[in-house]
Amino acid sequence: MNLAIFLGGTVGNNSWRERFIDQLVAQGIDRSTIFNPVVPAGQWNDSSRNAEALAKDQAQILFFYIGHAYHEENTISPYSLAEAVLALVDDPDRAVVVIDTTGLNNHSLEAAKACRTLLKNKFPAAPIFSTLEEALNEIVGRLMK
Repeated sequence: MNLAIFLGGTVGNNSWRERFIDQLVAQGIDRSTIFNPVVPAGQWNDSSRNAEALAKDQAQILFFYIGHAYHEENTISPYSLAEAVLALVDDPDRAVVVIDTTGLNNHSLEAAKACRTLLKNKFPAAPIFSTLEEALNEIVGRLMK
């Protein structure tokens, strides 16, 4: 499989993936080289977990978007954040991270900002952004070389 990008991060009612995939394709990235691990409710099983693990191994870029899930709680996903941190630690040359504070408030907002600052300080050369637009430019620049 010639996989360009793995799309990890926030799920829930945040439709960032659909918009981001469309933007990548509009910039010339082949849709078939983008791995979206989201499956319909109730279909997360060993097969989908194995497909995700394989995609993470093979992708040129491990992209993690951390943002508001837009469901009953005003929080970000701790699991997605942990995955992003592990990618920065284990494979910094492939990791790209966005911690987007749009729609967050109170403690969630302050925690997300603090996480982004902490990661930028720990990994000063890493592509850690606040917006999808910044990440899009980074990813397209890498893949279109």
